[in-house]
Amino acid sequence: MGSILLFIVMVVSGAPDSAQKSKNSEFVESTVVDVVTTESPPGHHVVLLREKNGTKVLPVWVGPSEALAISLRLAKRAAPRPLTHDLLERMLGVLQASVVRVQIEDLKKDTFLGRVFLKHGKETLNLDARPSDSIALALGAAAPIFVHRRVMERAGLGERDIRAGRKGGAVAPSSGKAGSL
Repeated sequence: MGSILLFIVMVVSGAPDSAQKSKNSEFVESTVVDVVTTESPPGHHVVLLREKNGTKVLPVWVGPSEALAISLRLAKRAAPRPLTHDLLERMLGVLQASVVRVQIEDLKKDTFLGRVFLKHGKETLNLDARPSDSIALALGAAAPIFVHRRVMERAGLGERDIRAGRKGGAVAPSSGKAGSL
């Protein structure tokens, strides 16, 4: 039965890793430094990703469920009942697959685009995924998070930007543009 579910995931996701290989030099490893709740607009959540060997921070707007999942994982705590990301991790474990890396690959129309890379036996698969879900899964699996350099340059904030109060990242959900990530 596990093979059938993995096959379904492969068909729905599109293709194995070889279809969209990317050069590591195009990506910068990043770490989650915090999940913050905004004051303006009030009650929205932003995950802050910092370049591992740099100073830029990428703000990623997320929904409340994803913010909770990411916050719990950062604090190394668990919810009383499994959250969606916990269920996904358990399913991957049953299928003998694991998250090996996630990538934020692009920013189109104020929406970040990402991928989750899974290892199953000798095969590596990649799945289209929202960066918020990807980040939660990466934290649970202790997998690295990579951001495309072009995305970091376009939407990341340097120290000067932060001091000047620039928001960066994708547009806030209340702007009427892209929804939460």
